Parts: sequence; structure tokens; C-alpha cells
Amino acid sequence: MSDSATYDAVIVGGRCAGATLAAQLAQGGWQVLMVDRDQLGSDTLSTHLMFPNTLARLADRRRQRS
Repeated sequence: MSDSATYDAVIVGGRCAGATLAAQLAQGGWQVLMVDRDQLGSDTLSTHLMFPNTLARLADRRRQRS
């Protein structure tokens, strides 16, 4: 096994939005790495943020895979 890995997406934050996004991408065949500073089951409040070009980048990536 290699010490390095390649991912299609890195999700920072594993709360409502991050975990859902990571699961959807993984079900779509993406290699996904999800990282969070807290342990699973943390009661830390989540924020819901996507960068302005997120949807466009996801659409471009989907077209590249087709």
C-alpha cells in the first residue's frame, strides 16, 4: 500500500452538510476524504457553507467522468 492517496474530493467538517455531501459523492463513485477536528458524535454546532463556485466545480467534475 502506498503512503500517498489521491482523492476526488476532500470534505472539511463531518456534520450535517459535510457528512451528507461525502456520502453522496462516495455513492457516485468518488474517492472522498472527510476530515473533522472533533470525534464522531461531537455536539459542536455546524455551519453550512459552500464556496461560490462549488456547484459549478461539481458539475465540471461530473462532466469529466461521463
